[in-house]
Amino acid sequence: MKSALLVITLMVVVVLAAGVRLLDEGKQALESRPAKVGRDVQARSAEGPQAVDLAEWCEKDAGAAVAWAMNQDPAKRDEALAVIVVEAASTRPAEAVKWAQAIGDGKTRGETLGFAAAQLAVNDAGAVFDLLARVEGEDPAVRLAVEKMALPALAERDPVRVAEWLSEGKASPAVLPHAVVTTVQRWVQQDAPAAAAWVGSFEDEQLRKAAVEPLVALWEKQGGDGLEGWIDSLPEGAVRSEASAALAAAMTGPRE
Repeated sequence: MKSALLVITLMVVVVLAAGVRLLDEGKQALESRPAKVGRDVQARSAEGPQAVDLAEWCEKDAGAAVAWAMNQDPAKRDEALAVIVVEAASTRPAEAVKWAQAIGDGKTRGETLGFAAAQLAVNDAGAVFDLLARVEGEDPAVRLAVEKMALPALAERDPVRVAEWLSEGKASPAVLPHAVVTTVQRWVQQDAPAAAAWVGSFEDEQLRKAAVEPLVALWEKQGGDGLEGWIDSLPEGAVRSEASAALAAAMTGPRE
């Protein structure tokens, strides 16, 4: 598989509705807001009849905004909760995860829950692994949306545990290639030989080939200590050829 198909960023940057304000333009791509979550949802504050911007209300008093949202009809409740989750995820991720789970629409729940989980992974990876275990019983589309955002964020914090999670078959098949590549990219920066041993253990040849190129490129960039020995230890075949080609490309490519 070519690198153009492999180098997938920590999440797909989702195009948002007009009027969306980014939480922090300097954050990684995985922190992009879910689709169709804008700041133009209007609420009636309990303090008076005037219409207020729900996102701004959330910034001032998220609890009151949530209480208002939960009393709305299902469609408006889901839209309002989605706005609240996106606004609160960077500062109150655990609560944002809880609020996202109250969203009825599966697509919206999956996107917002995954977004909040990615923020929560920064400081509480264990809680996100627990969440992933719980969503196994969810609708497959919801589960996949959560995994796509949460697993790359977890790999940033604890690639070894993510590797174990993937090896135990706990991730959806559709997310596996992307999750493997992002895990390798993070793990090789911490312990390249261990990451290589994991990749070498894959029984699925296509999965191994997908992981080999980023593994070799990053390992060589870090100095390549032990890299050629690892390639020589591979059995003759497509994976070894792919690794040799990746090494040649990394050694002759432009240097920073």
